[in-house]
Amino acid sequence: IGQGLVQSAHDVSDGGLLMAISEMLIATAPRPGDAKKIRPLGADVLATPGDAAMKLLDPATFAFGESPSCYVLEVREFDLAAVQSAILKTPGLRHVTPIARLNDSARLTWKSQQVNESVETLRDAWMKPLDW
Repeated sequence: IGQGLVQSAHDVSDGGLLMAISEMLIATAPRPGDAKKIRPLGADVLATPGDAAMKLLDPATFAFGESPSCYVLEVREFDLAAVQSAILKTPGLRHVTPIARLNDSARLTWKSQQVNESVETLRDAWMKPLDW
């Protein structure tokens, strides 16, 4: 982060990995009534049942497990190797895995788990309890 390689970060301690990714995407979505018509970002979750993390955890735990000291980092693809190297050199940190790829679809998808939801729908569901 100090080297400027991380574009954004979100912890997974409140809702898990899928919620953290959703909230990061929601942050890119305009609110209803905003004058700007900006298309929110989308993301494809890359994890498949054959991946190491998915072999250790069932899909629900992988998606919604609330682990302290676990973060989702947004990193430009050309900075990924440098970020991975820095993380693995840091005492106490031992794991870094690309979990999703950003795109311009305005949707959160996870093909192996049949997830395909618009960011606007995610935003509306997230904001509704807040009565905004």
